[in-house]
Amino acid sequence: MTSFNEFALPDQLYLSEEKVVFLLENQGVCIWAFDRFGDDPIVYQQPHGDKQWYSEEVTLSEFLNIMLYCQCAQQGYKYIGMLGIDNKSLTDILAAEWEEVVRHNGLCIWWKPDCLVWYLYEQNNEIDDCVYLSVKTKKSYMEHKQKFNLMEL
Repeated sequence: MTSFNEFALPDQLYLSEEKVVFLLENQGVCIWAFDRFGDDPIVYQQPHGDKQWYSEEVTLSEFLNIMLYCQCAQQGYKYIGMLGIDNKSLTDILAAEWEEVVRHNGLCIWWKPDCLVWYLYEQNNEIDDCVYLSVKTKKSYMEHKQKFNLMEL
């Protein structure tokens, strides 16, 4: 649970203003916490140096699902490439073969076994410039290399 953002081990959890801090952003930009009471509490983010907590507007279970995919996409899976295809072709391929598993706070992740396509998007759902493929195995990476015109990272 430390391939990208760093989850706290049980003895590293601590309270801050009645919230349980459980996750540190990979560059120390922020921390995440949840209310200490409730079955599935809302997750909050606190930017470094700020005293204010901001709601992520998702529950802890939803947030953990998002973070699990995020951890795999960003350094959890060993092979990563940047896609070199246009957004229309990408949209067609994703709709036919992939399942959207994350759309939260400007991050979108699509899944199929052993593979993730991920990118950032704008308010109007327009895809930012860079789209990435993260995969578990070299074999799977090679299978997608031509289809997505991958540029190795």
